[in-house]
Amino acid sequence: MRKTLLMTVAVVALGVAGAQAESLTEFFAKSDLTALAKSNTVLNLEAQSTAKKVKDDVDTYDDFFLINGEGKLVVNFNHALKNKGQKRLPGWVGVSKYNNHTITDDIQTGWNVVKAKYALTDGVAHVVVYKTLNAQPPRFVYDFAVPNEPGGTMCQEYLYLPASREVEPGMPTGCYWSLKDFPTAALGSVGKSKK
Repeated sequence: MRKTLLMTVAVVALGVAGAQAESLTEFFAKSDLTALAKSNTVLNLEAQSTAKKVKDDVDTYDDFFLINGEGKLVVNFNHALKNKGQKRLPGWVGVSKYNNHTITDDIQTGWNVVKAKYALTDGVAHVVVYKTLNAQPPRFVYDFAVPNEPGGTMCQEYLYLPASREVEPGMPTGCYWSLKDFPTAALGSVGKSKK
């Protein structure tokens, strides 16, 4: 009996460890986001810590957002793909739509390249995965937001292009995503009929 109980505990522990071992790249690439996105494409996938803390290991992020391929919906969700809240958008432009199953290059590797190039010693607040509009074909960009000062709310973007391993600074940005920070769609712009 005791041997059976110990074996069961070991199997459960291995199962939990295996689930936690999934990288952010695998999570984004393997997840079926269609129900959350109400579309088979997305414009942005974002990951951050629920506690809104910087992390050096992006694979430990546990709070996620997507902007659907139509640019009309932002959804906050967790690792179990549970919808934590959503908001209709008036539209989202500036990036190409893509299917999340096409993400292949490791996001943590991208962060390590950025960190080494700019000699960054702290972690990253969030990362956004998107595809460019200004290249043909559109290319993936991993956009890492690094706080300007410890505990600060403003970050500097660092852009990593997996296809070429190029790195460049981006724009200033807020450190963390929140649904309240997104614009709200006007009633007429979300397909509701006006009377």
